Amino acid sequence: MTKTLLNNPAQIIAEAAKSPLGIISLIIIVLAFLALKFFYKESRNVRIVVFCLMFIIAIFSFVLAIYPLAHPTNRPAHPEGKPVSYSAYGIEIQKTIWKHYYLENYDFKGEIEYFIKNVSSTNISILPPQQGGWFGWNVKSFELQPIIYGTDEGKHNLNRLLLSKDMIIRRDITGNDNQVTLYTWQFKIEPALAPGKTLHYGQIFKTEGTELDAFTEKGSFAGASSPFPVDTLVSEVYAPQGYRLISKGYFIRDSMGIDVATKVDEPEFSNDGSKIVWTITKPVPSLKYYLRVSIVKKT
Repeated sequence: MTKTLLNNPAQIIAEAAKSPLGIISLIIIVLAFLALKFFYKESRNVRIVVFCLMFIIAIFSFVLAIYPLAHPTNRPAHPEGKPVSYSAYGIEIQKTIWKHYYLENYDFKGEIEYFIKNVSSTNISILPPQQGGWFGWNVKSFELQPIIYGTDEGKHNLNRLLLSKDMIIRRDITGNDNQVTLYTWQFKIEPALAPGKTLHYGQIFKTEGTELDAFTEKGSFAGASSPFPVDTLVSEVYAPQGYRLISKGYFIRDSMGIDVATKVDEPEFSNDGSKIVWTITKPVPSLKYYLRVSIVKKT
């Protein structure tokens, strides 16, 4: 056996490397050979101590090697072998579009579209929650309407599960402490979304008189974020008819309000300046992607 080990070391190593248990076995053999070489002339007590230490190391290594085999992860893989990006609630979010409509009377209409897939092994009935914040505590109204698009319309119904309103002081986009009205909402889907099925749905919401700053030099903030992993995040900003958008820059901030330097594509303006589209590929869930704009009449 010793002769075989010495004559074919490359073959032995190659065979052992095919599995964790094989690597552990090779380590034990090597340690045994070294122990025999260095300690065979020592006293009986020393050899017993060395044997006990080697035995403990072998048992510990064996446990580490077989644990992943006894407790495999059931997370499926992407067809290319890459892990699937999971969102909460057993849902993979493929694309999210935030649409901001500024109205001439200073009202606001927002729309968030989701393209999702049930990547779990069970039916999904609860959809991820969403939040929206507005400067000031004078938000006169908040209308919320779920919507299902395209071929998915008529197959499911969305019903409001949660709608809460909080008035808080928050260090926000401007770097100052601001009064913020924060809405949180969540929907349930009936019938439930079956495993492997996709859904194109969204939420439309409206507020009254919240966008006066957008029509001044001060400007307003739009943008997009996702608390869950998403393949593509899009922000669309629309000016009222007869108006155009003036960009005051874009920036990316973390949850602490600190600017983050990360490479993204530039926002794109329509030819007449009435629309901005900003597409972010593979956004970081903890980051918020902000646009600052002012709205002026076309000349």
